[in-house]
Amino acid sequence: MEYFKAEVMEMCHRENLYQIDLLNGSKNRVTEREYWAKRKGQAALDKENASQAATGEPPKQTKFETDKEKLRCTIRAALSSAVSFEDFSGKLLQQGVTVKESRGRLSYLTPDRTKPITARKLGDDFDRAAVLETLTQNAQNAARAAETSAPKQEYPRSIKDRLQRVSADAIL
Repeated sequence: MEYFKAEVMEMCHRENLYQIDLLNGSKNRVTEREYWAKRKGQAALDKENASQAATGEPPKQTKFETDKEKLRCTIRAALSSAVSFEDFSGKLLQQGVTVKESRGRLSYLTPDRTKPITARKLGDDFDRAAVLETLTQNAQNAARAAETSAPKQEYPRSIKDRLQRVSADAIL
């Protein structure tokens, strides 16, 4: 299958056709149903904002987000500050999202749904391997920040001035 995907991509490139990367997955996977829900929701929101603008009220929201897009934003926010999987799932739980791991795959359950959304439906950035990689990078970055932010031993101002004067006299 990988060979055929590469061949199709080469054929499209050779014929100067628009192509998507078939070999690598997408970071945000948007289904056709989600695409049209967003289009219809944005149109309805624009219509509502126009009626509010006619009455002189400022619009409350200008960009429509689907439930999956809201979930992606929530996961990214939790993932950016978490350093372990427990920390990540705890931050999501504070937002009302439950993380479940089954057969090595993650799924996310929001409070308004009864069926969880799998990471595969959200995109490659939300699967188990990508989440764990991001968490290890966050942990390494936190460790580096802790090492560099360790306070340096500093002498009181009077001792520091005396040492500088002594070293200046020694040089002369």
